[in-house]
Amino acid sequence: MLKVTFPHIGNSYIPFRSLLTELGVDPIIPPPISQRTKEIGTKLAPEFACFPLKINLGNYVEAIEAGAELILMAGGVGPCRFGYYGEQQREILEDAGYSVEFLILEAPKTHPFELWDKIKRYFPHHRLIDLSRAVHLAWLKAAALDRFDRMANKIRVLEVVSGSTTRLQKKFYSQLDQVYLVKEIKSVFNHYYKELHAIPVKSGFLPLKVLVVGEIYMVL
Repeated sequence: MLKVTFPHIGNSYIPFRSLLTELGVDPIIPPPISQRTKEIGTKLAPEFACFPLKINLGNYVEAIEAGAELILMAGGVGPCRFGYYGEQQREILEDAGYSVEFLILEAPKTHPFELWDKIKRYFPHHRLIDLSRAVHLAWLKAAALDRFDRMANKIRVLEVVSGSTTRLQKKFYSQLDQVYLVKEIKSVFNHYYKELHAIPVKSGFLPLKVLVVGEIYMVL
């Protein structure tokens, strides 16, 4: 079974695991970002490279150590050099002696099925409808995570018992990560969203609002 990994970005490993599992491959989830992750990336990347690129490299090496054979990475154009990460990281890992393939996902340049043709190279036994079903489930999980986290961030600062929101959030993540049917995703979300609103909060308290800016790992 093909072993596939991807960058560890917040809780996105939950929909990514769902996507890859539905496609019949073995998802290799990189360990949570640690000092070792940063040290590996810093050692491999050019000094001038931005922090996310270094973290990605650390993720990949740790995933390769766990058996990953293929790396999923987004590409394309945008406001920064992110779209070039995949090719840069491929060359860096190759120069460092790591044997791994990259599947860089980006918008088609010539015809609509260009991306599908690229995906079929690694998933030859799947139809477009299979991919659509897998993407739909992953999207539902991502949407549930986003809605839950937005509310959790509002409640956490008001909670009476410190840590109660985070503990519930971890339970929600764990349960959502284990279900693969649309009705189960909705059931898990509704159950924990209701519990989230049942957390005792302080009344009349107006918390200070702080805007965090910077690259994605700083915000996370």
